[in-house]
Amino acid sequence: YDVVEVASVANSSTITLRGAPSFTDATGNFMFTPVAEFVQIDANTKTIQVNDSNATNSTFLFANGDTIIGVDSVANAVINEVVDTNISYLEPRLYRNTPEGTLHNAHIKGRLSDDSGDSSYEILVTNDRFYSDKSIKVMSRSNEIVNNSGNKSLNILQTLTSEDSFVGASIDLQSQESLVYENIINNVTTDEYKGDAGLAAAKYVSRTIELAEGLDAEDIKVFVNAYRPSGTDIKVYAKVLNAEDPTSFKDTRWSLLQSTGTNATKLSSAKDRGDVIEYTYEFRNAPDATAIGGTVTVQNGNTTITGDSTTFTSDLAAGDLIKINLLNTDTDYFVSMVTDVNSDTEIVVADAPDFDDPAGTPIQKVDEEYKNQVFRDPKAPTAFEATYYNQDNMKYIGYKYLAIKIVMNATSTGLNPYVQDYRAIAVSL
Repeated sequence: YDVVEVASVANSSTITLRGAPSFTDATGNFMFTPVAEFVQIDANTKTIQVNDSNATNSTFLFANGDTIIGVDSVANAVINEVVDTNISYLEPRLYRNTPEGTLHNAHIKGRLSDDSGDSSYEILVTNDRFYSDKSIKVMSRSNEIVNNSGNKSLNILQTLTSEDSFVGASIDLQSQESLVYENIINNVTTDEYKGDAGLAAAKYVSRTIELAEGLDAEDIKVFVNAYRPSGTDIKVYAKVLNAEDPTSFKDTRWSLLQSTGTNATKLSSAKDRGDVIEYTYEFRNAPDATAIGGTVTVQNGNTTITGDSTTFTSDLAAGDLIKINLLNTDTDYFVSMVTDVNSDTEIVVADAPDFDDPAGTPIQKVDEEYKNQVFRDPKAPTAFEATYYNQDNMKYIGYKYLAIKIVMNATSTGLNPYVQDYRAIAVSL
């Protein structure tokens, strides 16, 4: 097959083509099909961009499930989805001539990203980046036909005025374009604690740092200078490995750090994109845990914990972590690994508690996501040292190897955070 353009139709049995086919066939068939010019493929998002689509109506367009075929390469692919481009920002390139006494104004409006309508016209400053007050997009031509009644989804209105009827401003209609940028970002952090399995679209991962001999660390401080307006978030993770831990660094879990300090909840201005704020991140004070039924009695030096109205055999298993809160859930608690579940009312833990806790104390199970993450253990040899359990249920205090991961989230592509710089300090207690 070949793709050719019809130049003219002579009658019901004869047409003239603009450009001859590349083969001869006396019994061939033909198909009237939409075509477009291939521009590029984005391997990261598996997106193909085409220009000059001749889609014209609801039955003559590119649609989900259609097969596209390269004219020269004969390569083919099935369209999974015809997508639009959300506009994070754009750079207008509007060539114009404005003699003295004349004025050129430009305004822009676009289809709202949620398809609820069009935005209002906004002033478009030329020769500068434009950030819309609304989350807008430029639609695929095929989607404009299906979802926008065939109307253009992005419009630029240019107004020319003059004080003199003999002198006028002008624009070059052959040199009008805008470079559209879409930041690849989502609002998902699922599985970011697992190696390379995280689903966040926008992230940075540092190289692995090996601390100098004898300078193993027990805490951390990460300072991030970032722009973080409302509707966005920046999460910081640390991956650490103790010198004695045989786990490969690649297979070690990421630990979500907590944002601390006076700027922990401070947000940047949505209007001023230079409103960069310094955020501080540290190891979490305690792992997240969920209460299980019943209460327990703990005896100083005794690794056996007895329960009252507990169902340990169904709630816990060897290798689980339990957490018993004392005076403070963040700074005074006991965490240990379950080594045996003897009955519904008796478990054995790996670490002997250094306190007595009378009957009636609630017990919690550390959530699976946080089981292998670092926490500041108040019962460590030096209080609040960085402690973690590896995936083989071995307990380690401190670390020699370190990497940082910064994850950026946003509820829309119209307003995104950015990180200007960061620095991480391995702290020894």
